[in-house]
Amino acid sequence: MSENLSGTISTVTRGSKTVLFFSNDHNDEIQKYHLSGKFYETEELEIMAPYVRPYSYILEVGANIGNHTVYFDRILNARKIVVVEPNPDAIRLLRINLLLSACRSVDTRFLGIGLGAQDARANVQPSIWQNNLGGAELLPDPNGSVPILRGDSIFLDEPLDFIKIDVEGMEVEVLQGLKQTIDRHRPPMFVEIRDGLRPDFDVFLDSVGYEIKLSHGRYQNVTNYLVLPLR
Repeated sequence: MSENLSGTISTVTRGSKTVLFFSNDHNDEIQKYHLSGKFYETEELEIMAPYVRPYSYILEVGANIGNHTVYFDRILNARKIVVVEPNPDAIRLLRINLLLSACRSVDTRFLGIGLGAQDARANVQPSIWQNNLGGAELLPDPNGSVPILRGDSIFLDEPLDFIKIDVEGMEVEVLQGLKQTIDRHRPPMFVEIRDGLRPDFDVFLDSVGYEIKLSHGRYQNVTNYLVLPLR
């Protein structure tokens, strides 16, 4: 990595394992947890953990700076984690964090792209909220710098064991683009949904034969759902 970044390296311990995170914004919503020696969204990670078996193959759509990725790799011993993240500012920190924690199972081929219901292009719109790198959104633009791909065109034949999606309002579109993959492999999924999109989410779950097992709300107007196949 040729660019120079100044910041702080923090240690996070979970059980007998220790990982490292790099922070360049001490006020960022996620990075401030790392600076205090904690994983971000500990409750959400604990909800997912029973459904991520050792040596699982995970698709993480919206990896941001790697909080969940490092947890999947170093704490849960995933066999493979494919990370999708379009935001170049987040990608820089993600790559550093994967190196610092010596993550061995992360596939970074799809950094710089987004997933959606159909192939398109978009631009990254920084978060309207201060100190929230993870709040960046994708805005459609036929001349945009970020390619948007249907997940089925990439992952249909990949034996996914778990899917995590957090993409700032595009979750239903991502799910629609992964419908054939989900139908084929039936993985448990953990998805953040804005409350206004809950009806569309319910329609999608019904179309693929999934049900909500658990839900967890951390922020106003969004809820995380653990969903499981009915068969």
